[in-house]
Amino acid sequence: MQPLAGITVLDFSTLLPGPLATLILAEAGARIIKVEKPGGEDMRHYPPRWGQDGAMFALLNRGKESLVADLKNEADRARILDLVRQADVLVEQFRPGVMERLGLGYDAVAALNPRLVYCSITGYGQSGPKRDRAGHDINYIGDAGLLSLSFGSPQAPVVPPGLIADIGGGSYPAVMNILMGLRAREATGRGCHLDIAMTDNVFPFMPLALASGFAADRWPANGEGLLMGGSPRYQLYATADGKMLAVGALEPQFWEAFCGAIGLEAEWRDDRRDPQGTLRRVRQLVAAHPSGHWREVFAKVDCCCSLLQELRETIADPHVAARGLLAHRLENEAGAEIPALPVPVVQAFRADRQAPRKAPTLAASQAGERASGSVQAEASDKAILLALFEAALAAARPEGQFTGRLPARPKGRTIVIGAGKAAASMAREFEAVWGKAREGGTGTKGGKGTKGGSECEGLVVTRYGHGAKTRRIEVVEAAHPVPDEAGAKAAARILALAASAGPDDLVICLMSGGASALLTLPAPGITLEAKQALNRALLRSGAPIGEMNTVRKALSAIKGGRLAAAAKRARCVTYLISDVPGDDPAIIGSGPTVPGGADPKAALAILKRYAIEVAPEIEAAMLANSAPNQTFPGHELHMLATPKMALDAAAATARHMGIAPLILGDALEGEAREVATVLAGIAESVARHGEPARRPCVLLSGGETTVTVTGRGGRGGRNAEFLLALAVRLGGLTRVSAIAGDTDGIDGTEDNAGAWIDSGVLAQAGEKGIDAAAYLARHDAYSFFAALDRLVVTGPTLTNVNDFRAILVR
Repeated sequence: MQPLAGITVLDFSTLLPGPLATLILAEAGARIIKVEKPGGEDMRHYPPRWGQDGAMFALLNRGKESLVADLKNEADRARILDLVRQADVLVEQFRPGVMERLGLGYDAVAALNPRLVYCSITGYGQSGPKRDRAGHDINYIGDAGLLSLSFGSPQAPVVPPGLIADIGGGSYPAVMNILMGLRAREATGRGCHLDIAMTDNVFPFMPLALASGFAADRWPANGEGLLMGGSPRYQLYATADGKMLAVGALEPQFWEAFCGAIGLEAEWRDDRRDPQGTLRRVRQLVAAHPSGHWREVFAKVDCCCSLLQELRETIADPHVAARGLLAHRLENEAGAEIPALPVPVVQAFRADRQAPRKAPTLAASQAGERASGSVQAEASDKAILLALFEAALAAARPEGQFTGRLPARPKGRTIVIGAGKAAASMAREFEAVWGKAREGGTGTKGGKGTKGGSECEGLVVTRYGHGAKTRRIEVVEAAHPVPDEAGAKAAARILALAASAGPDDLVICLMSGGASALLTLPAPGITLEAKQALNRALLRSGAPIGEMNTVRKALSAIKGGRLAAAAKRARCVTYLISDVPGDDPAIIGSGPTVPGGADPKAALAILKRYAIEVAPEIEAAMLANSAPNQTFPGHELHMLATPKMALDAAAATARHMGIAPLILGDALEGEAREVATVLAGIAESVARHGEPARRPCVLLSGGETTVTVTGRGGRGGRNAEFLLALAVRLGGLTRVSAIAGDTDGIDGTEDNAGAWIDSGVLAQAGEKGIDAAAYLARHDAYSFFAALDRLVVTGPTLTNVNDFRAILVR
């Protein structure tokens, strides 16, 4: 499992700090789009060359994509801004102010994509008197004071071999803070600007020197101090044949063992008495024997001593091989391979080490033309599919969707109620925008707001694990898809809140997919247990969502417009995120605020069609639960996100990657395996005949398939079942890969959003002795993909616009 799968990073950085940071993110599964100037970044031309480009460029950019763009050209910049809208992270390494002058500064791009984590890596930071100074690693560690602690003698100064500030002060802090920024985004829904100053981040390399200076006012000079060359216990010693012995015998037991091994006399072992005298004597003893002698001696003594190895010796060290440091491979355009650069990502989070990956070739147009903005197909099929899925998810989230859609402020209270898998994130975004509009008079319809007015308050209910931090709106979690007592209690409280609203109040209703199960308040004469039993039976039956919601309305005291009826004295505005085919507001969450009411006779007919038994007393209660077919004058409805919007966003991302999208529909329904058969036929036609689209293309579709479970059944999920059926139907057809996932992050009742396949999935299963057809027959698709490490796991996405499917034909 690669934890950053689905994360898209725009990388404007060059040379070492930024490229190494994004390489680490790439190795953990992120999609990196490297934006280069015409002709490529300078590192491409650094020696030694390896194929078309410099070897160091290849090492630092393995597995990335390349996009050539002139950032001073308006057309190219517009294409970049389109990518910004879909990105999760942006990394840049210019001097402060450069990105702002190009129209790509944080404030500008955050207005387009509020969820963007924007990382700026500079030598001295975005503020301070040195912010505009040029520098390299040696300048940064010099300005930080680190170089003054150990630079050798003035006659023979030593230049540090490792780029401490570039890597330890730039690359690693960038990765850490990007990950923290992404984690914070999960809680707040918003991105941030990360100011990574390489000089600042050198200070953690000097804890001992800083402790001595701060606490005792003893500031170490060059070569002084325990770890800077002033102690015989932490030192380099020359052997008789010119090799070096590295000694780190700091602790008493290690020091005593070291002294005994070299034969140091007793009068010199207390190095506190005369450190320099002990140092001279140890040098004499070590210099008396060649390195081979000391290798044998210290192989038997545990005292933190080792002979310095040359880099070529280290590469051949059996320990390096045992650790698999060089197992990952890098391939150039000619097919030659060398080991990839080892990076600090554990093997469990990295891609398959058996598959060589390339550095990107320049994605430029023909000579003399502008860069097209399309990213060449250097990325793996999996990376492309995950990027499309993430683009769909980004378009479905509520962030930025309330702007310009806020109602006028009431004289009285602003009551927020809601339910669904996106209810918590909708509540978080609404209260943030409502608060800003209250302070600054922005965000209401027409762009004109009224300062002041009521703060919002209220209650929303969401699925367990789908909560979000809010300030004033309470978030309750409950069970889905089978309702529980927590959902019933929350529904009763929400109905009471709506009923409490008066003529001067405003009721904001936030509804999204999942509300039907979460907003469960049984009608009189119907118990929660009876409602749960009928809900389970419907889930097993394979009934489409529209029919399920017709039944749910007939069982409910809150759905079918009854919530709006309770709030009839107040002004009511409903915001919707659609998870249903056709985006019918009356079906989303079973329409708690939409007129139309329940149709008990239609509900009973549906239950009869699926052979679901209904007790006589439940049937009588349903027939008595007809809701009045009333209208709600002045009630507003706003659709914030739909399946079509998500597919459109994925299509735009595909175009930027040079892949033609074909949207087959946002409302496909039917048995998962039957839908798979139809879509497999279309994919085959594209692959073999170029109809109805030419390769490379991606077939996009949404909607909600169903799975009718026969027998006991295994661990499924409709998207996993669709993909397994698709794989079986395609039979290993080359150049075809696919992803399917539930946009709420949960496929059925499992912990995955979905899965992905390529043309090698059946062969991989065969190697493991796994029979795909047998797993499909027993509805055990989750277990099939889990065994092959092909699940797509996003965690709760805090939105829901139904299923997402993409079939890539190269």
